[in-house]
Amino acid sequence: MELHAAYEARGKEAQEAAGKAEREIRAVLEGEEDKYRWISYFKEYKDIGELTRNVVVALISEVRVYDRENIEVVFDFADQYRQALEYLKGRECPGLEGMATGREAV
Repeated sequence: MELHAAYEARGKEAQEAAGKAEREIRAVLEGEEDKYRWISYFKEYKDIGELTRNVVVALISEVRVYDRENIEVVFDFADQYRQALEYLKGRECPGLEGMATGREAV
């Protein structure tokens, strides 16, 4: 009997943890939590055809011009994006092969 009760308790804990993880993932994907609001910006501008003022304001924190041939674009949320990408790569999610890491040369 004790094994059965322990098994049921662990099963219930696992279901609760899975439900919590699912709610957190949904909140992240929908940009509901402020700490994940950056995802909504990336989703909004995922297929941009040109660099507009709105895109710059939403996604870029600064542009450093070193000379006529070398510039550096510092993106807002680059660290969060990189962390999310590393997390997804660790979970072997398909379709991540061509994703930018945030350190590409311009």
